[in-house]
Amino acid sequence: MCFKKKTDNIATTTFVVNGDHEDGKITNLPSNVGKIRLETDNKNLFYRAYGLIKNPDTKFILSAPGCEMMIIKDGVSSEPLANGSYPAFKEDEIEVKKPFFGKEKKKVKEDTMFDVVVFNQNLSYEGFWGIPNPIPFRDPETAIPVDIRGRGKYDIRIANVQKFFERVVGSNRDFKMEDLLERINDHVVHILKEKLTQVIHEHHLGYIDLSLHEAEVAEAIQPLVSEMLNEQYGLYCPIFSVEQFFIDDEQRLEIETFLKNNRDEKKFKADAKELAIEAERLDDKNWERTKFLIGLRREDESKYLEVIKILGYPHEPMYSAGAKKAAEKEKEAPVKRYCPKCGAEVIRGEPYCPSCGEPLAPVERKCPHCGKTVKTKGKYCPHCGKEF
Repeated sequence: MCFKKKTDNIATTTFVVNGDHEDGKITNLPSNVGKIRLETDNKNLFYRAYGLIKNPDTKFILSAPGCEMMIIKDGVSSEPLANGSYPAFKEDEIEVKKPFFGKEKKKVKEDTMFDVVVFNQNLSYEGFWGIPNPIPFRDPETAIPVDIRGRGKYDIRIANVQKFFERVVGSNRDFKMEDLLERINDHVVHILKEKLTQVIHEHHLGYIDLSLHEAEVAEAIQPLVSEMLNEQYGLYCPIFSVEQFFIDDEQRLEIETFLKNNRDEKKFKADAKELAIEAERLDDKNWERTKFLIGLRREDESKYLEVIKILGYPHEPMYSAGAKKAAEKEKEAPVKRYCPKCGAEVIRGEPYCPSCGEPLAPVERKCPHCGKTVKTKGKYCPHCGKEF
């Protein structure tokens, strides 16, 4: 924030507010400047300035691309305003005295309190979600009850300035972004629990299988979170991700011990021997053997170790950093894919669901509000945040 004095004339003095502070923190406005220029530093979803204005010539100038502002005068708010210049007072709020000699003198009939809020619709704010109370779940393969926890990230942007002001900002001058993110996390976890329970029951997923469906769960939840945010707060969610689903170490050990104690050792070793023969057959110079072993390790750790033992490897096979990254990327990708709308199984790469026609990949379309052509299958434009 800075103060620039162009001349000694109050009517031409400019006060610049750039929002270089925490969300919601108040900047005090001077009472007698002629111009109040509002800019942005692209660090905050919004900021506000507050003060008693006495100068009848004061103008609010919004000079921040992608931003809108609202002017609250004595508790009455304006509509969202785009970039431009706006007088603080109307003609009927100004008293004009015309002396016999000299220039006419103007003054406001009544000093007025102004609260100006600037909203940055270009900025994405990153939040983190986590499941504080685990989801009870029975592993279908072992029938062992487990408690699933999870964590991930999401981005939020302002979609509707009017609603965001009414539902979130309002007259709360002590606003903290952490309080809003805490409220959002409660809603996100509620949606996540419902969707995750649905996916688990519909596809009969075990805990090990669930890790392969993290991207699919995130893709299904993102539009639901966006819809909730828009309805509750005037926000939307362009990105939602699941970093990890996990259970307690004791429960994990119980599942692994159960699987080990209840397997047919003869069949297990026979299968491992066949897999070892297949690994020997593959051409190692083209990394086929390594890829085969990486896939086996991902599917069944114990069988992988048995094959390594048969092959006589003193340690796990060495492979290049590039092959390791490719294997990790392949591990993260879901084996199967399902339509987020109807739940029907679809083939990877298909643009639309064959059952209900839901888009499965971003489609090119033109935003009716900002006119930009984007590739998305979301409900909101990633440039202006408004609904298609």
